[in-house]
Amino acid sequence: IGNTSQARDIKLNIAATVTAVRFVGVTPSNCYPQIAADSSGSKLYVQSTSGNAQIEADSHTGYSWGGSLNVPIVFLSDTDIRSSIPSKYLVMGRDFHGTGNLHFYSPSGEGFIMLRTSASPDYTGTIYVSDSRLFQVNGTLYACTNAPFVIHRGASLTLAGVAHCGKVISM
Repeated sequence: IGNTSQARDIKLNIAATVTAVRFVGVTPSNCYPQIAADSSGSKLYVQSTSGNAQIEADSHTGYSWGGSLNVPIVFLSDTDIRSSIPSKYLVMGRDFHGTGNLHFYSPSGEGFIMLRTSASPDYTGTIYVSDSRLFQVNGTLYACTNAPFVIHRGASLTLAGVAHCGKVISM
């Protein structure tokens, strides 16, 4: 990746369907990998025909985030989303679509996951959070307004500047 600062973009200019997205490795500079949409309105479709799809953030630098998905995402199947690097963020910064359930977790309990999604009213899957030291929704007034959130024991949810998060939040 080797950028000097900020995001190192992989621009998505087509509608792409993936089973797995993995951010891995270490960069020597103050940058982070990011899948970003260009101006064409493209979306990332996440679907698995066998088991859950996977989004994994295992990359980092000493100075930056672990990875960023800054593209609209359509969840066509259930998806496991994990961040395993201590004190590093996996940031999901655009709107969600679809009905697939999302399972957010950090195996070590130390990775951070941040949602900066829009209201995303057409996303209706359930968002499960477990084994995460910090699951944060911030920077948006309304977040996933039609999706139930389930926060399991041992997980934490932080809301920052959010007026309405989810259809219902249960613990």
